[in-house]
Amino acid sequence: MTKQTTLASNCFNQIRHLIISGQLKPGEKLKGEYLKELLGVGMSPIREALARLANTYLVELKDKTGFRVSSLSLEEVRDGLMAHAKIECLLLKDAINFGTTEWEAQIMASLYSLSKVESNDTLVQYEYWAQLNSEFHNKLLATANSPALWKIRNECEEFKDWLTNLANIGNLNRQIKPSHAEHAALAKLCINRKTDQATELLYRHLTKGIEQITKTLSNNKIIS
Repeated sequence: MTKQTTLASNCFNQIRHLIISGQLKPGEKLKGEYLKELLGVGMSPIREALARLANTYLVELKDKTGFRVSSLSLEEVRDGLMAHAKIECLLLKDAINFGTTEWEAQIMASLYSLSKVESNDTLVQYEYWAQLNSEFHNKLLATANSPALWKIRNECEEFKDWLTNLANIGNLNRQIKPSHAEHAALAKLCINRKTDQATELLYRHLTKGIEQITKTLSNNKIIS
């Protein structure tokens, strides 16, 4: 790998992070000089990184105005979040089918960690809870054996994280009072190999917050 390729890859990852974290907003023009100064590199790796990002859902290339962070519509947001839920359910079916006793133990260990912040009816910092929540959902899917589905899931998960970050701009230190009941029920259904019930519950669990996210993004004029 050449130095130029390495620089371009680093720029790709850094710009991608700036977008997903919400530091660069949907529709915002990606100015080469600004990125050059921000990232401390020359224009060549910046251009290469932007060209690569334009092949993802994060960046769009306009003929007259150049590269911009992709705009988001209400329909795209809903469709992306629904797709994420459906892919998670497909992977969960696979995970239950290939589940082992070690998989069961890891689910219960992760559930126990979650219970420490979800069962006390007290406020917890969102970022801390979100990390534990993500770990739990990853454990549920850990034995799924479809690389193609995993690839799609990771893209959908990244899209969901982008939307969540955009919805929480200016409120990153917020506290929440999460419920433990659905996570406990999910774990029990998976371990007991109740595939249909587990996937139905997971789908409801993942889609129930879609309207709130779309409402927040609309109110903040992030989507149209």
